[in-house]
Amino acid sequence: MIPVCALVDVFRGIIGWPYASPGSNNDKGIDCSGAFVYAYQQFGKKIYHGSNRIIREYCYDVKTITSVNQLQVGMAIFKSRTDLSRLKAEYKPGGQYYRADLPYDYYHMGLVASVRPLEIINATPPKARIDSDLSKWCCAGYLDAVDYAQAESCGEPESTAVVVASSGSTVNLRSSPSKSAVVLFRVPVGETVRVLEKTNDQWWKVEYQKIFGYMMSKFLRET
Repeated sequence: MIPVCALVDVFRGIIGWPYASPGSNNDKGIDCSGAFVYAYQQFGKKIYHGSNRIIREYCYDVKTITSVNQLQVGMAIFKSRTDLSRLKAEYKPGGQYYRADLPYDYYHMGLVASVRPLEIINATPPKARIDSDLSKWCCAGYLDAVDYAQAESCGEPESTAVVVASSGSTVNLRSSPSKSAVVLFRVPVGETVRVLEKTNDQWWKVEYQKIFGYMMSKFLRET
């Protein structure tokens, strides 16, 4: 089973990656279900590349969502449309994967990374991002490969830190702990970030203005 907090951490790492469909399921280009393919691969697991198959074959207890109170960290969440003209025959009545309780075209998906505040991480043009309101998100379900036992404790920050540098006015916030990773934001020196994880001696996982990524520890001073 995939630990739910670890799954959320992987999804936080894709924020800022460019959108591409079908994409290469990495930081060169990724789409909504490709994000799940990538995340599962980090745990030696496989999942189908397609939101319509995922909701029907890899989720359970799927429910219509009208309030954030119905959500739990780590749930897969979907947008749908009643127009079935673009839906493959295998998901329609008589098709191999047809389900009467899931009759629509579930064309987009994301992961619930936080409930309060609401954070839905999803790969959408132009780049993977966090949605902070339900908007058109209509239903959500639990992923059958995920262990939700620790869901309530996910995302708790350990501390805060001030951004420092001996030269320059900003420090790069990157999508993964590597100098070659995508720069999500250039954080001004003197700003405060949340420290989510001390990944290793060189890199810390942090959050700045709802942007989650990695900074070199030498540019951070804990407060």
